[in-house]
Amino acid sequence: MSRMFGIYVMLILSLFVVSGSRTVDNNSEVKVAEINSSNWGLVGGDFLEGEYFTLYSDGLCKYYKMYKESGIKDEKTFTISTNDLKDVIEILYDNISLINTTGASDGFGWSITMFDSKGEVANSGKGYIYGTKIEDAIKTIKSYM
Repeated sequence: MSRMFGIYVMLILSLFVVSGSRTVDNNSEVKVAEINSSNWGLVGGDFLEGEYFTLYSDGLCKYYKMYKESGIKDEKTFTISTNDLKDVIEILYDNISLINTTGASDGFGWSITMFDSKGEVANSGKGYIYGTKIEDAIKTIKSYM
């Protein structure tokens, strides 16, 4: 992990801890990552097209599933602990370049985008995550659902 990104993560998390608030309004949300899966397989009917996660600096996570015919389902909002959020962000940032695009033609592919404090893209990757630490980070996020 780059030193500058590590400082950014600690600053954002410390601001959250100092504020003592887990409530979020539209003015205080700082998006740190978008994590999206996409069904790259060839299937018919009302199949799962993908899962979509948006992580914010205070631990808030917005989630939903998108189906081919019926659209958005299973919308959820939940909060990840400060320690797990820090670990997830570090894992995503450190391992985003390991996402494998070789032979990625079916199954679920993943797109991960990291943002800086200004909301600009800091890093991104797309492909398979299986067997990487990113898969474990997503399992951590899902454990809060």
